[in-house]
This record gives sequence, C-alpha cells and structure tokens, in this order.
Amino acid sequence: MINRKIFQLAISLGLLPLCANAEMCCPLVPGEPICGEVPPGYFYPALYETCGCLDIAVSADFIYWAASKQVNSFAIENRAPAVGVTENVLITHRFGYRPGFKVGAALGLRNFDNILIQAEYLRFNNSTTTGRTAPAGAFITPLNGITINVEPASQVRSKWHINAQWLEVLVGRPFYLGQRMILTPSLGLKGFWFHETQNVDFNLLVGGLGTERNDFKFWSIGPILEMSAKGLLCGGLYLLSNWSCMFPYTRYTKNDFQANFPLTVPFQRDFFVGKRKPYTYMAFFEAGVGLGWGTYFCGYHLELDLTYDYWGAWILNTIVFGGQLSKDRYLHGLTLKGQFDF
Repeated sequence: MINRKIFQLAISLGLLPLCANAEMCCPLVPGEPICGEVPPGYFYPALYETCGCLDIAVSADFIYWAASKQVNSFAIENRAPAVGVTENVLITHRFGYRPGFKVGAALGLRNFDNILIQAEYLRFNNSTTTGRTAPAGAFITPLNGITINVEPASQVRSKWHINAQWLEVLVGRPFYLGQRMILTPSLGLKGFWFHETQNVDFNLLVGGLGTERNDFKFWSIGPILEMSAKGLLCGGLYLLSNWSCMFPYTRYTKNDFQANFPLTVPFQRDFFVGKRKPYTYMAFFEAGVGLGWGTYFCGYHLELDLTYDYWGAWILNTIVFGGQLSKDRYLHGLTLKGQFDF
C-alpha cells in the first residue's frame, strides 16, 4: 500500500509519466465513484465514473485532408518522337492536402445504461490546380469524348474544386467494457452534401482560348452504423480506431458539361435530362486509426487525438467531360481532435 501511494504521488508530480505494470496503471476499479481529485492518466474510454449522472462534451477538429476521384485524366499530350511514330500520354490531375474543420457535441446518460448521444458537423473545401506545357514537337488535345483530337493546344490548365459537408447524429453505448479496452457500437443518421467543379483551359495553337467546364452536385441521407474502439496504453495514452458504413438515398441535382472552342460548335449538355433528377443508393465507408491522450483536472476531462482518416463513396456513376464515367470519390488525411468533458 505504501509503495502504491508513493507511485501515485510520483505520477501526480510528473516524475513517472509511464507505468511499470498493469496493476499500477489502474489503481481503482471501473464504476467506483470519484468525487475528489482524480489521478492523472485515468482511462476515460473505460468509463471510470465521476460524480453526477450526465456527461457533456464539446469537440473541435482540425483536418488536413486530400480529395481525389477515380477518373482524373483530362487531356492528351500527343508526341512524335520519331518519323512515323506517335505517342499519346494522358495528362492527369494532381491532388493535394488542404485544411478543413469539424465540430461536435456529445451527451452521456449514465443513469440510462450509459447511452451516448453524439453530433458532428464537417466542412471541407479543396481546390487544386494542375498545368502542363507541351514540349517541342508535341501538342495537347482535350480528352472528353466529344472534341478529342481537334484544335491542338500548347498549354493546358485544370482547376478542380470540391465542397463537402456532412452532419451526423449517433446513439450508442459500450458493448465491451474493460479496464484496458472499450468497444462502442453506434447507430444514427447522416446527411451529406457534395459539390464538385472542374475547369480546364487550353491555350490553342490557333484561335486563342478553349475551355471545358464540368459542374456536379448531389446530396445523400441515410442510416449509419459505426464501431469505435479504444485501448489503454499507459500514462493516459491510448490507441483508438473507428469504422462506419452507410447505404444512403442519394439524389443527383446537377451534372453539367460545357465545351467552347473557337473553331468548334459550342457544346453544352445536362446529362440528367428531364425535370426529375436521378437517384440511387450507394455505399459510403469511413475508417480511422490513431493515438490519443487524456487527463483529468479539477473534475473535468480533456482528450487530444491524432488520427489518419479515410472516407470513400463508391459507384457515383457521374459523367465527366462528356464521355468518361467517374465512379468513386475519396477523402483522406490527418485529423487533430480536442475534446473537453464537463
């Protein structure tokens, strides 16, 4: 008993940030009320109870994500390295990481079987630009299935932009609860809004400037199933991961393509012909894995998590640049999350 008290004192003074064995990491049992000062490194995911019947938490996330899509070629570089020989090289868009944010709130009901209600809103804007200048003896042509191999250009520039937003509400409770690990399944509802544009400009060899414009929008809503896991390491550190999937109702509201070249008849088409826009059911998948740290102070709790997250939407079946079928969209990158419980 004396050794344990000396050990806890050393932790509180910051002299022993890590633990020597499992018994010392968890000096109190789950469910035992804690009404006074809480030892540092307490494992919040394992739901060591504090005083009161409600947990209220707020969170803010900084995300540094990249967005991409399955079909990303937009032009062809036509080369003639030798007499009678022609090489066609696809020019593809290069994607990059950009910042975004998430905010959330949670309510834990300890007197109602530890039910946890969570809400989260994300907004992510991503704009990337790719350019290419044709080398000597080569020229560039569009890749859209309509104006291909006409009006050659010396330069091309593509700007791709997306605006992604979602709002989700989840209700869950611990399924497996231990001193070192907790598994929490959740079920909820998620709404998703997505707007994508891609503008391609060609500096033509003859005739000035040629342009292509693609504008695509959809929204989705449906049930989401999530499983999250946290496992205590030591000194307040823990591993965390989460997986979720949803099969929402998806409504496409826009998929327009325009091509304007000086020597070609202008082309414009809404690939969703008619007043009623098409709808479908598709699969969304999310996953994340990372490392977190939590601590108590003055009866409150603070968590800091760093994860790498992935989101994918399959079988969007959107028509881009008049002829190409682009099925999938992806978001992935780092997320730094801070959560405050009071």
